[in-house]
Amino acid sequence: MNCSEINFEDRYIKIKEIYTMIGEIKDSLSEYREKYRIFSEEIKVEYKSLLECFDSFQKILLIECYTFMEQFVKFFIYKI
Repeated sequence: MNCSEINFEDRYIKIKEIYTMIGEIKDSLSEYREKYRIFSEEIKVEYKSLLECFDSFQKILLIECYTFMEQFVKFFIYKI
């Protein structure tokens, strides 16, 4: 494993962007809950399904953060 194989900076930037997007969605869901309910009716998707998708995105981000840190620590130990 070498530095060219894993670009930690690019991955960190991507994780940070996803974290920001999830925050925006979370705020929007809180503020415009009724509009999302109407939207879900219009597209014929249960509102609960939209919320479950959002929860899944949060879990995926958590797993991505864990994986990133695990690889980062392993890389650090390898370099030492």
